[in-house]
Amino acid sequence: MSSTTNISNKSKPLQQQQLNNNHSTVNKNNKKKNLTVNNENNNNNDKNNNDNLLKEQLFEKLKSKDERNVAFIKKFDEFGTFTQFEGLTIVMPLLLFTTTITTQNNNTLDNNNTLDNNFDDTQNYFNEFFKELQKLTPKNVHALLPLESYHVTLSGLKCRSHFNTCDLYNDFVMKNIDNLIDFQKEIDQLFFVNDTNNTTLKFTMEKPIENNDQLNQLTIHLKIYDKETENLIEKCSNLGKLKLKKLFRKSKFHLSLAYHLKNNLDLTVEEKREIIKCLNKYFYGKVLEFGRPEVCKFETMCCFEPVF
Repeated sequence: MSSTTNISNKSKPLQQQQLNNNHSTVNKNNKKKNLTVNNENNNNNDKNNNDNLLKEQLFEKLKSKDERNVAFIKKFDEFGTFTQFEGLTIVMPLLLFTTTITTQNNNTLDNNNTLDNNFDDTQNYFNEFFKELQKLTPKNVHALLPLESYHVTLSGLKCRSHFNTCDLYNDFVMKNIDNLIDFQKEIDQLFFVNDTNNTTLKFTMEKPIENNDQLNQLTIHLKIYDKETENLIEKCSNLGKLKLKKLFRKSKFHLSLAYHLKNNLDLTVEEKREIIKCLNKYFYGKVLEFGRPEVCKFETMCCFEPVF
């Protein structure tokens, strides 16, 4: 009996040691888990701090300092000079540096056929167009937009002039920064396939301008050219509705060239006829290429700066 008791008593320290070892192992594992959790928390905190810093920097870039009364915020003055007019929009820039201007023949692209063989690249083509339009357009009737500003709007967002005060506009900007970031990220992922950005959006002039059409604002009305563009525009619009909700309002596709001055002056019959001839010559039947949609800030109607 005594012998059995001694054996049992001898085994107790060993059992206790094993128990202690188990506790030690558990404690080590718990420490590792806690360290991992702490590292994850630190990483998350660092990411949140970086995100907040980026948002603050972005807000500083986007906020308005225009304290004027809304009644005095205009796109241009009575002389056709563009003035401070701030806002946010989503636009697709006209690509001025693509290799050729292509013509539309029976709804197909003919890459070997240009409007005029003297123009071997898009930049020269549009430069010549702009020079001709400048000569034909009276400065006291229309304010011409610079060539570099040409774009198609996917969706207007908001202008400073939509808000009674500068603070209200800035509140709008701050409330929508996260959504705008998410929208642009999704757009970039859609277009940057395999780290390339070769996809362009193709549009063509809806129909020729007639002599009896109104020319209050010089505008080229556009339609989607091909199925690829149609599919991409649909995906972009769906992303806009998903990320920006009611703020996203798909625009009618058009290319703005000039604004009509509010001075009750108008084009003569001859001026109008020559401008229409110019617009049809350079745009009708041509396939225009545009870049991916970009959230842009503008301070005047002459320059649209990508936000991201």
